[in-house]
Formats: sequence, structure tokens, C-alpha cells
Amino acid sequence: MLSIARQTLDALSVLIGDNLFCLGDKPSSLDATVYAFLAEAILVDLDNDFTRLARQYSNLNDYCQRIQQQYFAG
Repeated sequence: MLSIARQTLDALSVLIGDNLFCLGDKPSSLDATVYAFLAEAILVDLDNDFTRLARQYSNLNDYCQRIQQQYFAG
């Protein structure tokens, strides 16, 4: 399972790269899906193999934090 997760996270990390969103500077419906997947691993208060793996990707962490602050900050 972690092998599949690593492949998925690697692909997402490359897709997002240094962009603000998946497809560039503006959010798309793809971002809604990607954020939902990543937030479960990066933003939750859990510590397991999957969350530790996901948190190793600095650009994915930045991506989640940016979307969280922009759209869900209260």
C-alpha cells in the first residue's frame, strides 16, 4: 500500500511542482479532488506511515496549507 501511495504522491508532487494549483495559477475542479485526498494525510492530526510519507513532500504540504488558508480559514 505504501508503495502505491508513494507513486501517487510522487506524481502529484511533479504535477503541482512550483505552481499554486494543479494546472497553474488558478484553481480547477482537479484541485478540489487533489486537495481532498492530500488533506486527509497532511492536515489531519494523525501519525501513521501514510501521513508521515505524505508530509515529506514540501510542495504538497505548501499546496494544502495554501488552499486551507484561502478557502477554509475561519
